[in-house]
Amino acid sequence: MAREMTPAYPLALLCRDAYTAPPDIKVGGIVRALSRPSTAGRVIAFQGTQDIDQALADLDIGPEHIIGLGDMHEGIWRATKSASTLCDKALGDEPGILTGHSLGGALALALGAHRCLRGRPPLAIITFGAPRVGVGPALRLLFEQHGVDVRLYRHGADPIPYLPPCIEAFADWEHPADLIQIGERGEFPEIADHAIAGYVAALSAI
Repeated sequence: MAREMTPAYPLALLCRDAYTAPPDIKVGGIVRALSRPSTAGRVIAFQGTQDIDQALADLDIGPEHIIGLGDMHEGIWRATKSASTLCDKALGDEPGILTGHSLGGALALALGAHRCLRGRPPLAIITFGAPRVGVGPALRLLFEQHGVDVRLYRHGADPIPYLPPCIEAFADWEHPADLIQIGERGEFPEIADHAIAGYVAALSAI
């Protein structure tokens, strides 16, 4: 029997809450996340960029070479490793569902890869407006190998999913799944389409 897909809308609401609710998981100034039960399993929802430490992690693209995975976004990977023990404790024996908006989506993807490498793949990774975190197809292949449900949403003309930019001589950044386009393009500037409120509204209309 086919596995039922985890609905995206409740996760978008949780990602919105991650900006205002006290975090259940916090490491330094970069990683802040909520840990919540759901009918599909425990969910970890990572907060997106809100302060200077998180912005600096966004800019620290590296890349860093990871054995068994290839090149990854350095700032995101380091933040993920620092939070992995707390995330493991929150998930317990469950595979879990990882989600996040913006930087939070990048952290969800990196944590999912980290858990796959350790033989503990998540059930699903669902992101909203997440930037790229890996170079080449290795991340996509890893998630496919472990049967992870990966869905990457892009609202309107949100430019963040196309960062970091691909530079052929430096790094060919790739998403581990095709982007799922939702909502309509908003008014200029395009970055306005990046707000989590836009993702919530677009998914509520589907």
